[in-house]
Amino acid sequence: MSDERGDGDGLSELAEQVGHDVSSLVDKEVATAKTELTETAKQGAVGAGLVGGAAVSGLMALLFGSIAVWRGLGNRIGFGKSAALVAALYGAGAVALSSGGAERITHLTGAPRTGRSLHDLSSAARSD
Repeated sequence: MSDERGDGDGLSELAEQVGHDVSSLVDKEVATAKTELTETAKQGAVGAGLVGGAAVSGLMALLFGSIAVWRGLGNRIGFGKSAALVAALYGAGAVALSSGGAERITHLTGAPRTGRSLHDLSSAARSD
């Protein structure tokens, strides 16, 4: 009878170890997901900041472009040309910022490793 009790103790220890291993695996996967999502959020924030900068630059281009047209047509002197140059520079900045921001936003990947791990875990659970 002591052999049976010994086997029961061994199974109990084995079940406890498996429970600990599963808990450890889940903790690691949660930490990985947190890291991946934090990185994705940071990349998204940079892209959003660039797009916001493009909006401000576009507004400045509109402002200075309007002033350039107004001054150029109104006075026919050098102030219009200088305002047009400033507007062109802001417009070029808007193009550069918006294309860079859009590129970063389209390259966001989310949490691919976590997604694969969850898929693998669900497949393994279904096969049992």
